[in-house]
Amino acid sequence: MLLSAKKSGAHARRLRLWHVSSALLVAVFLGGLYACDIVRVSPPFIVVAEDAITHKPVPGMSVCLHIESIGREALATKMSRVGGSGILFLPPSIQAGLPLLGFDRFWVRITDPDAEMVSPCGGDIGPNQTRANGWPVQLGADAHGRTRYFPVVLLRGVPDPYILKWGAMNRAMGFPVGSHIALIPVLQSPSDCKQIQDPPLAEDCRQLNTFAAAMSLRKRDDKESWARAEALCNEIDHSEYSGVCKGVFSRVTRSRQLRQSNPNYDAAHDPFDDPNYDFADGTFR
Repeated sequence: MLLSAKKSGAHARRLRLWHVSSALLVAVFLGGLYACDIVRVSPPFIVVAEDAITHKPVPGMSVCLHIESIGREALATKMSRVGGSGILFLPPSIQAGLPLLGFDRFWVRITDPDAEMVSPCGGDIGPNQTRANGWPVQLGADAHGRTRYFPVVLLRGVPDPYILKWGAMNRAMGFPVGSHIALIPVLQSPSDCKQIQDPPLAEDCRQLNTFAAAMSLRKRDDKESWARAEALCNEIDHSEYSGVCKGVFSRVTRSRQLRQSNPNYDAAHDPFDDPNYDFADGTFR
C-alpha cells in the first residue's frame, strides 16, 4: 500500500509538472508571436455594475472595450452587454498583425441603452459629446419606472491631453483583470446624491444630476425657468462644465425662439425630440 501511495504521489507530481510545462510553452509561444508583432493579446476584463446608491446589480448596460495605439489608432473594439447578474466577463482575445510598440491605452465605456446620452463607443467623454438632445428631459425613473444611469469611461493608460474630459464621467481604471463600477442614477433631485457614502462619487453624482436638472428645463419658454437653468449651470463645477452647460442651454433656447418666430411654426412638429436633431449647431444629423 505504501508503494502504491508513492507511485500515486509521483504520478500527481508528474501531472502537475506536465501542466506547468504546457502552460509555460504556450506562454513562450504567444510571447514570441507577440514580440514579433504577429499577434496582440487584449487583457481580460470583468465588469461588475451596481447602482451607486442601492448597491444592487444593474443589468442590461452596454459595454465597449476599446484598445488604442500611441497615435490613437483603434486597434480593437468589442461591444458587449451586462447580463442579469450585473456581471460581464470580457475574455482575452488574440488579434493578428497589431504592432506591439503601438499599444498605448485601453478603456471601457459603460452606457445605458435606455438613456442614450452619449454614443456607446468613442473616446473620453468631453464637451463635444455633452449635447442637449442626449440628456433626459424627465428626471428620475423613466415612464416605465426603470432607473436610468449616466455613462462612464474607465481608462487605463495615457489620457489624451488635448481633450477636455469631465471627471464625473471619466475614471481611472484599476487592475485590468476586473473593475467594480458604481453607476450614477438619474435622480429627481441632485440633493439625493447625499445618500452616496463615497464623497468623490457623491460629488460626481451631484454634478451630473445638476447638469441634467438644467437640461430638463430646456422645453420651458418662461424666463423664470431660463434663470433657474443658468443658476443650476453655475452650480455644476464653477468652471469648464458650468460654461459648457450655459452654452448648450443658450443654443437650445435661442434656436427654439428663432423657430417660434416663424409664422408657420407648429409646436406639434417641433424637432426638439427628434433624435437626429443636433442642438449644438441646430442641424439634422
